[in-house]
Amino acid sequence: MFLFALFLLCTADLPTDVNLGFGVTNLRVGTWNTMSLPWMPYQDLVLKSLIERDFDVLHLQEVWTPETREKVLEATKHKYRYSYFSPSRTVQDVGCNPADPNWDLLPQFIGCALMVGVNTSTLAQAYPVPLPSDGELPCGVIGVGIALNGALDFGNPDPFASSHKGQQCLACLINTLQNLDSAFSSIEPAITTCATFQGRRYTVGGSNGQLILSKHPLGHVINEEFDSYLFARSNIYATIKGIKFAFSHWSFNIMADYYPAFEPFQYGTLGMDHAKAAIAEKADVILGDLNSGTNYQGAAYQYLVDNGYTDLVQPQPTETWCPPDHLEFLPCVNGGQYSAAIDHILVRNDWKLWGSRYTGTFNSKPLMSDHIGLTARISMLDLHSGVPPKAI
Repeated sequence: MFLFALFLLCTADLPTDVNLGFGVTNLRVGTWNTMSLPWMPYQDLVLKSLIERDFDVLHLQEVWTPETREKVLEATKHKYRYSYFSPSRTVQDVGCNPADPNWDLLPQFIGCALMVGVNTSTLAQAYPVPLPSDGELPCGVIGVGIALNGALDFGNPDPFASSHKGQQCLACLINTLQNLDSAFSSIEPAITTCATFQGRRYTVGGSNGQLILSKHPLGHVINEEFDSYLFARSNIYATIKGIKFAFSHWSFNIMADYYPAFEPFQYGTLGMDHAKAAIAEKADVILGDLNSGTNYQGAAYQYLVDNGYTDLVQPQPTETWCPPDHLEFLPCVNGGQYSAAIDHILVRNDWKLWGSRYTGTFNSKPLMSDHIGLTARISMLDLHSGVPPKAI
């Protein structure tokens, strides 16, 4: 076995499709959350960085709008012949019931945001002014009140259903305001839209924000959609040069971020659902912004590790969201000024993938996203093209 392991180390840097009597595939893979919300001012830097980088497969998250996606595709078309992005989900069926106990909080929430100077079209990730949760005008607390919708009323026979209705009410407000002027005149039309349950279920036009770029064809592509909260979420499966990838940007528990005791009230599928689905698909590689790790909402990440996957990114925690040198970056200040290890590249524990390895980070500077990118070399032996060397 020692000689076989040594062989894998020696072949890990060979180019794709070297003829060694059996197939050896090596792919340079990158994953990066670009933070390209349409109101963020860093998109020119993002495009410049993508032009300068070169991978066999590049997985991007938070490429939210068709306009941004087209700019990326145009800027990188000389490198990547193949691409995939999921269709947007344009469901308009969420809103607020005027009979619910949270109804009076709706105008208070919008008015509070406007009074502290928040651009209400940016509430999905408020910028440049954050939505405060303390001080004289704790707008975030009002938002939580809308989301809980009487769930903490001990006489409520179904507190979980009430909180789920409340979160979809809050989603309606956030998504409706995204397309209205940030002014007090937006309060009435936003509330009217939500009162008639004509609000969009998903923000940023229903895009899941994932864009896959590849030098090689993407085969057997599956877009597995999840019933997620606020942001559309998918696992995207594709086979590239015989390697099955699960590309993803996982859901996370927003209610638990507000207050740990609210964790059970979160609406929708979460990271554990993404993890179980990727395992069921027998993905060779699972990568992306998983919103889970050894120091943040770790159960879903640990589930992958416990069920046959190894994180190539070592040591853990390797903090990829707002790492220490990003903490003064305004989106990280607005996000609470802490760091988290939530971006990962994991491979299935299969001897055919033993040559795979972590190769480092990218796009740490200049500051253009609250995430940094990760790179790895994914290696796989193809036993169908010959006979491997004997293990000793």
